[in-house]
Amino acid sequence: MVIILSMHSNDRFISELFSLGASGYLLKNSTRDDIIKAIEAAVNGDTYLSPSISPKVVEDYISMKRVKSSDENLYAKLSGREREVFQMMAEGRSTREISDTLCICMSTVKTHRVNLMNKLEIENLSQLIQFAIELGIVEVG
Repeated sequence: MVIILSMHSNDRFISELFSLGASGYLLKNSTRDDIIKAIEAAVNGDTYLSPSISPKVVEDYISMKRVKSSDENLYAKLSGREREVFQMMAEGRSTREISDTLCICMSTVKTHRVNLMNKLEIENLSQLIQFAIELGIVEVG
């Protein structure tokens, strides 16, 4: 059980700490009661946020869910083959490797690549990789 006491209220920082297993996050200006509540929550296996940052964290979470939902809607437009090509592109495979793996010609891979990037509204490989990470199709590290 780890409870963070910090002066930072950056949502990305907070999110990262919770993903690493923090049980609570308090700002340095937290009251004694807030600290006690955070400890009690952690002991009970719950999480606790300083009241002053809770609305912001919830708002960011909802916003992130909307973006992810939007991303999933775009991804749903892809055909099965386009999803295979997308996966392999996100993994860093070359056109030749994709062609050999799927037993299709390189020009077909290129056509799938153009089609899927149009459907996903993506302009370059870096955006494609970021999109794949956001969907959880590939992992970082």
